[in-house]
Amino acid sequence: MALGGPALSPVAAAASLPPDTMPLSAVRAGMVCRGLTVVRGSTIADFRADVVDVASDPGGNTGIIVRVSGGAAEPAGIAEGFSGSPILCPGDDGRERFVGALAATAGDRASRLGFVTPIEQLLAVTPLAPLAPIAADSGGGTALGASNATTEARSTRGRRTGGGAGAPLPAGFRPLRAPLVVSGVSPRLAARLAAAGRRAGVAVAAPGAGGPSGFTPTADDLRPGAAVAASLVSGDVGAAAIGTITYRRGTSVWAFGHPLGDLTSEAADPTTASALGRRSLFLQGAYVYGVVDAPTGLASAPYKLAAPAGGVLGAFTNDRTAGVAGVLGAVPRAIAVEAGARDLDSGRAVTLRTTVADETPLDIEGGATFGALLTLSAALDRAVGAEPARTTDLLCISYTARQLPVPIGGCGTFFDGSALDAAALATTLVERFDRQPFDLTSIRLRLRRRTGAPEAYIERASAPRRVRRGRSVTVALRVAMRRGASRTLRFKLRVPRKLKPGVYSIRLRAVPGEPSTGRGGTGGSNGGDDPLAMLLAGGDQSSDELPKPRSLPELALAVRSLLPVNGVAARFGKRGAYALVWRNDTLRLIGSASLRLRVLR
Repeated sequence: MALGGPALSPVAAAASLPPDTMPLSAVRAGMVCRGLTVVRGSTIADFRADVVDVASDPGGNTGIIVRVSGGAAEPAGIAEGFSGSPILCPGDDGRERFVGALAATAGDRASRLGFVTPIEQLLAVTPLAPLAPIAADSGGGTALGASNATTEARSTRGRRTGGGAGAPLPAGFRPLRAPLVVSGVSPRLAARLAAAGRRAGVAVAAPGAGGPSGFTPTADDLRPGAAVAASLVSGDVGAAAIGTITYRRGTSVWAFGHPLGDLTSEAADPTTASALGRRSLFLQGAYVYGVVDAPTGLASAPYKLAAPAGGVLGAFTNDRTAGVAGVLGAVPRAIAVEAGARDLDSGRAVTLRTTVADETPLDIEGGATFGALLTLSAALDRAVGAEPARTTDLLCISYTARQLPVPIGGCGTFFDGSALDAAALATTLVERFDRQPFDLTSIRLRLRRRTGAPEAYIERASAPRRVRRGRSVTVALRVAMRRGASRTLRFKLRVPRKLKPGVYSIRLRAVPGEPSTGRGGTGGSNGGDDPLAMLLAGGDQSSDELPKPRSLPELALAVRSLLPVNGVAARFGKRGAYALVWRNDTLRLIGSASLRLRVLR
């Protein structure tokens, strides 16, 4: 089956099935079959799967109902993560053949009844050629490889290709959907992510690292029955859905037996998961710690506790109702993320690096924002290891794109715990930009945190009464510290050379202004909504109010507008514009004051 070639209908696919498969028409009730999956480590184990019936209706919706027992099905039965487990039935010659992929469970108390997607429906999902990585282009022109990849990707918008639509599940069955697996985070952050997921309605599991030290699966290990990860984020931190390889032919693989949908917002309710068509997700091996047979919370069904392991081995490129297809050895488009955090109280610093699958050319947004925020949250958690009630955060963000001569971004100071929220909004703004070609290649975030958020109320200001234009004068700013004594702050105020001689009333005011209501964030906050929870819920409501820049310069200005500068702004006269004259990132100033100056020639 050629990559990206025309899709086969299930009927046509059945007529051209490989010899090691069995069409649905040959499956009969009462057949004693066998399933393959991993329930511990990376060892493929089997279980019995008796065919109960072949389900069909006049609309052409067909599949196989099986009852599982023994082996890997004990004691939990069909667990979330069994998705794609191949079912093999004996033919007339006694040889086992692939009949389909375990895709759903009836939800019976013992989790024994399962629904199998027929193999001809799954193999009708075409493994598409992945989006090519963005080519480097130091000259500022259009790199041929990147241009072709972007143009080809954008040409698929609104017309998903690849076929293999499959059929809806029979009434009473629901797809097997494992929780969103987040790896490489501490138990403390894992608990916060799980809580955020509960608020957003998404089941989140965080087993820790991706398998034992030295466990690095290769492409040869990805055979039918092996555990596999469809990853959105890979590296020091990971985020993925775990399933099972159903079938492999050369470098083409098929898995899951049901659609993936949006990994970060539909995992909790698989009945609403939609097949998104063309995809560009990382294909990785996975390590299974075990099966949780009596879960609590959103994951009400038994599920595999597993995590991605090793490097990226390929790409999942087609997401259909019947399952997911991918290509081994392919390198999908990716965005490099580097997030650093420093605890200014202890001096401890941590830097984490990840790559995020770039699906923005396919109009599948949110991955870059989720990946960047997850990486920064993990770095901050490792560096700080606590959740102070009040913090002072200095956040710096830098975005690199092939079309940008220099990165865009900036730095801002936050006294209300909303630094992570600002990072999410800024990345959402960049991710949504579509007014001209824009290939985001890397995201760099740096956050420095200090316990406490000191505030000072401006009482009055004074300065020498005379100054020559173009020269500077020292301003003494008297402030009352919150829950403390008064003190004097001093800074230099430069008088513009263009001012005419005369007496001026100078108005000083704190910027960015009055305290904002902090919305908090994972990794320490003063409460409020968690930006990760909002992302898991499908987006931040405030992101709908973001500006819509029409050019790259407007995008750069919009990003900087989300990063507040703290200090003092001044206005000369009654009609002049305010301009920042002193930046102060150590405390939040509140209020305003005036002083008079005689400006000389």
